[in-house]
Amino acid sequence: MPTWPLTPDKVVDAKVTTTDAAGNTASATDTEGYTGSNVPSVVVNIVDSALNVADTTSVVTFTFSEAPVGFTAADITAANGTVTNLQPTADPLVFTATFTASSPFEGTGSVSVSANSYSNAVGNLGGGSTDTVGIDTKPPAPTITLDANITADDIISVAEAGQTIPVTGVVGGDAKVGDTVTLTVNGKDFTGLVQPGKTFSINVPGADLAADPDKVVDAKVTTTDAAGNTASATDTEGYTGSNVPSVVVNIVDSALNVADTTSVVTFTFSEAPRRLYRRRHHGRQWHRDQPAADSRSAGVYRYLHGQFAV
Repeated sequence: MPTWPLTPDKVVDAKVTTTDAAGNTASATDTEGYTGSNVPSVVVNIVDSALNVADTTSVVTFTFSEAPVGFTAADITAANGTVTNLQPTADPLVFTATFTASSPFEGTGSVSVSANSYSNAVGNLGGGSTDTVGIDTKPPAPTITLDANITADDIISVAEAGQTIPVTGVVGGDAKVGDTVTLTVNGKDFTGLVQPGKTFSINVPGADLAADPDKVVDAKVTTTDAAGNTASATDTEGYTGSNVPSVVVNIVDSALNVADTTSVVTFTFSEAPRRLYRRRHHGRQWHRDQPAADSRSAGVYRYLHGQFAV
């Protein structure tokens, strides 16, 4: 019995053409439908074109040529990821599921339907299908190191407090030229780019270095890899300030009179004072005599009736 490719509509179209003795030609046609026994097929489609750290999942569709019989999650295999939540849709030819990429991983993931794992309504076993997706769920690992000295002697002098100080360092690991480095000093951010050789130099006002409460530079580098994964690294470096010390004098009483001729006076220093002198008032002149001990701590000193006390 001859065989021929089965047609999509499962219909045979027939035509006969004849010519009589006078040369007249005519044709006649007929059609006949039949039932096919095609091997059913499926197309697997991982919808997302790539997966990364920020997006580790994708919808997967399974589109069948005929409504499948006996199709379950057991018929699906995944490489470098997992498939979950297999669900039918309103269309009996389409099922969906979720593919979750392995992490951390760089490479190719896949979802497959095994051949002969399902059938059509007449029992013909179906063919298989596979789709793949690129995966990069391994974040970059940059490093950053500030140079050991913020200035030559690692001290912000009074003169340097009025200048601009270049704060320098290097990056490594997966950090690359053009990445952004952020320095935080005195509550302010100062940024610059990584230069060839993976170095950086960012100008910071000396005034902010001098005013920084903990005298520590906080540095951060942020990098993004080809897959769009972003990561940061941090470092800190301390230094010594040499701020100009200050003092606030406060005569506690708001006014003095015959009944109240004395007031406590406080002297509040920004740093421990090295020398503190006592002054007495005679008429309209103040003069100073013996110094206080050099070892006093920064804080508040009180003066009352010719005596200092802490």
